[in-house]
Amino acid sequence: MAQLNTFKSLQYSFLDENTADLPGGVDPHVIYTAPAGYTAIVLNAQAANVKSPNADVTVTLKLDKGGAENVLIKELIIPPNDAANLATGKLVLQSGDKLIGFIENGEGPNGGALNLTLSFLETLDA
Repeated sequence: MAQLNTFKSLQYSFLDENTADLPGGVDPHVIYTAPAGYTAIVLNAQAANVKSPNADVTVTLKLDKGGAENVLIKELIIPPNDAANLATGKLVLQSGDKLIGFIENGEGPNGGALNLTLSFLETLDA
């Protein structure tokens, strides 16, 4: 039986915007995709720049229905050895919606300069 509400966290290392897709067409910039039959509520998105130089982060939300991609954060500069909360409020993702992110200044295609901890609640759709 599927659980009604589940709190989860994940870790993600932002990659440079020019990083190519992975085999099978998998987009390496997708941070999280809301699973089928669930709605996710993002509670916290803490990003830490653990290396130099400055990291310019962009985060978008791509809606599954309609395919629109909305910019949530554009080129936010996070200095070395600093952190920022990328979610100032709750963010709702319906089944199939994707949270996408990349850096424009960082460690190149291997990423690792900017780490994200994402906390969210997945709730079973009625």
